[in-house]
Amino acid sequence: MPPFPEAWASAEKWELSWQTAPGKVGAGSGSGPEKHGSVYLLPGDSFAAELDRRKETMFFAKACFGSFRTLPYGLAWPQACYGCSFLEPGPEGGYAATIASCLHNAFLPQSPIDLVRLGAEAGVRMDDPWDIQPSFLASVVISRRFRADYLKNPKKEQLCLTGLPIEDAVVLHPDSPWAKPVYVQNCSAIVEIVPEILRSWCNNQYELRVFLTSQGEALWTVRKGF
Repeated sequence: MPPFPEAWASAEKWELSWQTAPGKVGAGSGSGPEKHGSVYLLPGDSFAAELDRRKETMFFAKACFGSFRTLPYGLAWPQACYGCSFLEPGPEGGYAATIASCLHNAFLPQSPIDLVRLGAEAGVRMDDPWDIQPSFLASVVISRRFRADYLKNPKKEQLCLTGLPIEDAVVLHPDSPWAKPVYVQNCSAIVEIVPEILRSWCNNQYELRVFLTSQGEALWTVRKGF
């Protein structure tokens, strides 16, 4: 397992899970993808898995802050492993694997796109790929309309949240390894988000979730950890 990125430097461990693509459409019961896990690992730990090269498998590694989880690092099998037997989840792989998971949930047995390149392009072209919903890109891939121009930074809005039931001088870590932390002072915090995309920040005590509607209304919740 990889080291934690700077954004998640104080995380406790990785939570590893994986999803195997459904069988060929019409070939069986029509059941969806199979989900497996979770396995808890530390940076530097290894995990062995026996996989079928005929079936896509997406791996997801989320950083753990108490009872809260980040968005995933990840990788796509077998696309990410041609010519190698040792694999390590990464941020671009986590984004691409989440797009593939959306395709699997739509009962596609195989991703009709180069997932490794998709993740790499998203990481290069965007400040934070998670500013675009993976489900949206999956729908574009399914309709065969995908182009690299979809991978561009959307406009963000800056919000000042007040009345947060969070202790002063608290740092909350972003859900994405590309995003910035949030600093809570006097029960207030400033965040930057893309409208209509739910984002979160957490430590091992609190999780802040924020959503900005298309009408410009800011909605937020705070959960305490356990």
